[in-house]
Amino acid sequence: MRIGERREQLMGGEGKKFGKDFEIDLFGLPRVDDPKYREELERVKDKQSGYVPFREALGLVSKIQPRKYRPFSIKLTHEIARALGQNKNPDINDSRIRFYTTVDTPLDTFHGADAIIEVRREGKEPIQIRLGATMADEYTKDNRQSKKSDVEIEASWLNLEDEEALDKEKIPELAARVISQLEEKVMPKEPA
Repeated sequence: MRIGERREQLMGGEGKKFGKDFEIDLFGLPRVDDPKYREELERVKDKQSGYVPFREALGLVSKIQPRKYRPFSIKLTHEIARALGQNKNPDINDSRIRFYTTVDTPLDTFHGADAIIEVRREGKEPIQIRLGATMADEYTKDNRQSKKSDVEIEASWLNLEDEEALDKEKIPELAARVISQLEEKVMPKEPA
């Protein structure tokens, strides 16, 4: 099914189901059924709310990544690594990149991340950029809950079927948005 068709169905009221499909199309699905993950999740989550703090949730998710990543995720991660190699900021230009899909995990539920790009820097704390996939567009995004992700990817903006535009325009633009967020986290702007 094309994303455009999913969007039409979204307008029919089944947005959650099709929004989740879009997230999985982009980022894949971690192995959330892994028994060791389920056991550890039960141990660390808040018994009443189910909440898991960010660091613990990231540690859990790092252990259940899919054996094979989605093409979009691979291309985006490679483009970010390429762009970082050309970055003039010495604080991030020699970094290692990790990609985590977080769909259907506490990072998705509580921390607004469908995927995480983690930048590991020599001798410094890693930086995480939260990616969110959304079926919302310029007409519907004002009516939804506030965004929690650092970089949102709207289905109406991204056409996964147009490989040429995806490779030449969309993925480099997303990589630039991720780099911009990284730079902001490394060197926050001073208040005016």
